Amino acid sequence: MRTFEHGKQVVDIVVWPENKPWEGRYQTSSTIERGICQLVLSTPVFHDAEKANTAYKRFKKKMIRAGYEPPNVEFRNLNSKASQQIFCILTPQESIFNSACTVGKMYIIESGATVNKKVCAILLKDSSGYQEGDEFPLAVV
Repeated sequence: MRTFEHGKQVVDIVVWPENKPWEGRYQTSSTIERGICQLVLSTPVFHDAEKANTAYKRFKKKMIRAGYEPPNVEFRNLNSKASQQIFCILTPQESIFNSACTVGKMYIIESGATVNKKVCAILLKDSSGYQEGDEFPLAVV
């Protein structure tokens, strides 16, 4: 999912699919190339908000050293029944990712414009068993 905070660098936050093996030595991966910043988290790191926040803090320092202004990103465990299907809530002021949400097919809800804009990625029911090549309704997060 891509952040969109005003005055901050755009960052792609990627959670590695649960049904694909992670092959890296470390549980996170990041790249900063030609203005494109991407943080990839393994599924176990994403599902542990503390580890995900630590990974983002390291990435944030890397962005600052590269001359970029990092966005405000936070990983939380939103365990309530109302929020368990919410993958993320993005606004021009902050980006909140729900570490308690499973990874799968998502749909995007967008409301407002410019400073009031809000984007939510919500998990579709029964999507945890998706396969590579599956059709996705609006977006895959």
